[in-house]
Amino acid sequence: TAAGLGIAIFCLIPLNILSSRLASLQAEIEAAATTLQVSLQKKKN
Repeated sequence: TAAGLGIAIFCLIPLNILSSRLASLQAEIEAAATTLQVSLQKKKN
């Protein structure tokens, strides 16, 4: 059980790094989508 916990904790490090990067990318995509939406609405009017 100690080995299993050690492996699980070791695997959490890359998971947290990837989760952080995904959250950052999601924020960038949402910002770009909002900018595009505003631009298209201005063009429409």
